[in-house]
Amino acid sequence: MRKDALTTGHAKSCGCLHKEIVAALNFKHGHARRGRNPSPTYASWMSMINRCENPEEWNFKYWGGKSIQICDHWHSFANFLADMGERPKGTTIDRYPNRDGNYEPGNCRWATSREQWENRTPLKRNSLGQFIKM
Repeated sequence: MRKDALTTGHAKSCGCLHKEIVAALNFKHGHARRGRNPSPTYASWMSMINRCENPEEWNFKYWGGKSIQICDHWHSFANFLADMGERPKGTTIDRYPNRDGNYEPGNCRWATSREQWENRTPLKRNSLGQFIKM
């Protein structure tokens, strides 16, 4: 992790945060199953944490790099699960109604790929024929 990511607020931890979260959970909730794939809900939560807080993630520039943050309350998987519930099959987490807002209660839902598509930032073609955000 780069030091400037910590000082600019793009990261909340040098990398210890993930270890602390896992240690605090101690796998008691049954979603981070040792030796097996995590539950879809836990996988979504971890992906959200990584894309917003880990500058080494390939997609960080689209979330954390744009200052999209996760509320402190949701750094606990138990709190996230209590607020969002189990992830229904065929859905992923979506920032809605404010697609440019943070990951927090009241601005997230489990959405289908169609709902995600309808909530995306519109694109248009520039003079070079490349797609850009409007």
